[in-house]
This record gives sequence, structure tokens and C-alpha cells, in this order.
Amino acid sequence: MKKAFALAGFLIAGLIPLIIFGVVWTHARNELANADIGAKPTTGIAPTITTPLAPLLSARRMPSFLATDVRRRGYAISLAPVVKALPKDGTCFVVSVDGNEVLDSGGQQPVVPASNLKLFTAAVALDVLGPDFTYSTSLNGTVAGSIVQGDMYLVGSGDPLLSTADYVNSGFSSHTPFNVTPFEQLAAQLKAAGVTHITGGIIGDDSRYDQERYDPNWTTDVPNTASGVGPTSALLLNDGWTPKQGGVGAGIRKGVNPPLVAAQRLKALLVQNGIAVDGNPSAGTMPPGQGAITAVQSAKLTDIVKEMLTNSDNNTAEMMLREIGVKVAGKGTRADGAAAVMTHLTGWGIPGVSMVDGSGLDHANRVTCDAMVAVLAREGGTGVFHDAMSVAGQSGTLAKEFVGTKFAGQFFGKTGTLSVSKALSGYFPTATGTVEFALIVNVPEGSPQQANDVAKPIWALLPGTMSASPPGPSVDALAPGGS
Repeated sequence: MKKAFALAGFLIAGLIPLIIFGVVWTHARNELANADIGAKPTTGIAPTITTPLAPLLSARRMPSFLATDVRRRGYAISLAPVVKALPKDGTCFVVSVDGNEVLDSGGQQPVVPASNLKLFTAAVALDVLGPDFTYSTSLNGTVAGSIVQGDMYLVGSGDPLLSTADYVNSGFSSHTPFNVTPFEQLAAQLKAAGVTHITGGIIGDDSRYDQERYDPNWTTDVPNTASGVGPTSALLLNDGWTPKQGGVGAGIRKGVNPPLVAAQRLKALLVQNGIAVDGNPSAGTMPPGQGAITAVQSAKLTDIVKEMLTNSDNNTAEMMLREIGVKVAGKGTRADGAAAVMTHLTGWGIPGVSMVDGSGLDHANRVTCDAMVAVLAREGGTGVFHDAMSVAGQSGTLAKEFVGTKFAGQFFGKTGTLSVSKALSGYFPTATGTVEFALIVNVPEGSPQQANDVAKPIWALLPGTMSASPPGPSVDALAPGGS
């Protein structure tokens, strides 16, 4: 009889956690369903489990694992106000914790990602090119003693951060570039090598990539602005920026010839270093047989990715996309780079990305929030990819966002802004685990309302809801005899 009572007590104690789990999960699903009223076509419900991870009375359902499961699924309850605030159309919101999805609202709906697209460019670049990859900008020609006989070739390899000190210090760019490659170093190294005279000219060579300077689908306001993108080229100096000269203001000039501009600037630097240059600067392709005289190396790709994601650097993204194309397809084109990225993502099991450029400026780009969260979860909440992002209230495009909230100093994320799209994705640490999320709000082309104005009130809900302690019992409460 005593054994029978003991067995009954054990079974009852084992069922208590399951009953609690059922109550919490049912409540979470009902809360989200209620929040979603009037917010179709997004679902607003947490994912349905069709196959139990283990039999209900299995010994594998230890209290610690069950507590984590309950708390993660209960986390969806705190996010109900965000789901309720989502617009009816053109929006997706997906949340996972340590890669385990807890909320999917419209996660399979294709949306315009704006600069959140750079997350895919960065992830694939780190994998395809490698974190230690560097760009090399070289000077090539025939040297006899202290003289370069004939023309000297300035050959670009696609370094997106090739910069002069006056540009870095100009304040022209929306976000000051960092981890740059000092262009002046080429002139200093040539002088140190003992070269005093070039009998020909300086010829800029950007033949590594194609000659498409601008995506034809970009809106007319993209070029010529500090937050836009300069002419794409394998030999792009200072993001296409030119200093103020002869009464003409500093800026990005649409239609300029990037390799010619770089060659002109190098000649001026060489003359300043006491090196005579007889010929005029020009643009062209280096013929075979020209030996390397000297070169300047970029920072490692990890540092370049950090500058790209922190500052949302469009030029860096476009040139990095072309370098992926060179590596995978042997062609430095936008189309080949985009195809390589999408193929790579498919290989990772991440569908739902239709990529047209590398920066996200093209309105024809489409992604799903499911794909965005999948790449975040794959890269993980620590390491190079995570650390490359802006930090809320501290750096990059998030420096002025979420100041004084629980996101400040904790949320590592990527923003995206177009007239039709406002996006936010990233990582936020909680007691339950690292939250990965993507929130993308779209408005129709030509809408009188900017996507930014629609999204910002929703952003304001995130720090409070995401930092809320997920409801659910503790491990001790779930254990037999716990309270």
C-alpha cells in the first residue's frame, strides 16, 4: 500500500510541471492572438509544435530544461503590445531566443529590408572571403635605380576604405569612416624606396570590377549625398568625395571618373614628397609585365565589416558584394555578387532573400524576417558578426537611439531606412538567453507617410517588452516537491 501511494505521489508530482506548462503556453498563445486582432496578414502567434521533443513523461524532461522551455515560450506574452501595434500590411516581426523561435508575425512575408540587407552581405563575405582577408592597392611599373621609367600604374583591388586624412577629418560623411587604409602611405613608401622621378604619368586602374558606377534602380537622391553612395569602382578614393577647390564645394560628384580622381590625388601627394612626375594623370588598364613597386594593405575584413555595419556604409557594401562575385564567379559585378550571396544563403538553409544590390538601397530587394533572424541565429550572439554592429545609445547608426532605455549599451543591432522601409534587427541579452529579432515596417511606394514615422513608435515599445522577465515558474517550482 505504501508503495502504491508513493508511486501515485510521484506521478502527480511529475504531472504538475506539465500542467503549468500547458497553462502558461495557452495563455501566451491567447495573449498574442488577441493582440493580433486587426493586424492581418501577420499571424501574431507563436510557432506551433507538432511533434513533442520527448514523450510527456520522459525522464528527459528534466525540470531545468522544462523551466527554460516554459520561460522562452512565455516570453511571447511580454511582446504582445508590439504585435498589437504593428501595421496591418507590409510588416514582419520575428523573435527567437538562442535560435529557438518564440514569435513569428508575418515572418514569411517578403519585405523591403533597406540597410538590413547588409547583414547578409557581411555574413557571406566573412564566410567566402575569410575574416583575415585584406585588400591591396599597388603601384606598378619599371624601376631603374631611383627612376620609374614610363608610366606608373595605381591598381585598385576594391578597397572600400581607401582614404586620405583630409576626408576622414572633413566631417562630410554622415558617420566618420574608421579602420581606413591611409592613401598617403603609398607616396611615403615610394619615397622611402628611393624613387625620385617618374618619367611617365600616373594611370589609375580599376579593371578588377565592372564599370557600373550606380545601380540604375537607385532613387535620384542616392548619389551626391553624405549618406548615399559614391560611384562604385575597384579604385575608389574617399567614397567618391572631392575637397573644396576653386569655389566649388566639397562633395560627391555624380559622373566623376574614380580611377582618374585617385591618380590625380596620388600625383599631388608624390609631388609633395619631392617626387617628380612628368606625365599627366589618367585612367586605364595596366598591361602585362608591370612589376609591383610597393603596395598598401587594408585592415582585415573583420574590421572592414565592422565599419560597414556600424556606419551602414553603402560604398563598402557595394564593393564587398563585387569582391564576393570575383571570389565565387570570377566576375566583379553586382549581379554576380548578389547571385553568389543568395546561393550561399540557400546552402545554409536560409531561403527568402531576393538580393539586387549589396547595400539595400535598391527598392527591389526583398527579404523575410524569418531569413533575417535565421542569419542572426547562425552567426550567434557573440563574436565578430555580433560585435560589428552598432550599439544602442553608443555607436554608429544607433548612437542616438534608445538612449536612457534598457537597450542602451546592451542592444547590438542594424538599422535600415528608406522612404518605404524602416528596419531594425539584432541581439539583446536577457536572463532567458540572447534574443535575436527582426522588425521591418514597409509602406507603399508613393505613400504620404514615411516608413520611419510609422516604425518609430513601435521601436519605443521594444526595450520595455523585450527586457520584461518572461513569465513562468522557476526550476525549483517545477521540480517534484518544489514551491
